[in-house]
Amino acid sequence: MNSSHNITLLGSGLIGMFYTLTLHQFRSRDTVKTVFSRSEERVKKFAADWNIPKWTTNMEEAINDPDTDVVIGEWQDGRVGILRGTRFEKGAFGCVVHTDQGTQCGVAQSTPPYYYLMLQEVIRFFQTRVSPVDINETLGIVSFLEAADTSRAQGGKVIKF
Repeated sequence: MNSSHNITLLGSGLIGMFYTLTLHQFRSRDTVKTVFSRSEERVKKFAADWNIPKWTTNMEEAINDPDTDVVIGEWQDGRVGILRGTRFEKGAFGCVVHTDQGTQCGVAQSTPPYYYLMLQEVIRFFQTRVSPVDINETLGIVSFLEAADTSRAQGGKVIKF
């Protein structure tokens, strides 16, 4: 297992600065290796200020960097999305969800497996037709995934949703 992560940061604003500062000061094994911004002037300055070796104004190039393990992006309202690849830990999967009500983790190797617990909820949904997840939250997640896919298909174009 690799003990460090190469991070691609989408955005060079205040939250990006906070993440980079935190990672470089408190998690020295994880470093921002690539930064993306729509503004060439801002991304060059951000990369120089934080000693980040790669910068780009092409989102697809940033996300598809072959050395990237983690991609961090932010919404204009301050919400943050983090995608983590599994280049070194093939076969393991899971998720961590942070909300204003706490943090929940889902890992394949848990007992009982979280995937099993999720399937119980899916079966209950099919039986009762009552979703355990608020429809607006579901639509927000689907919109995020569709925007990410559309952005990728359009060469990294920023997609507002």
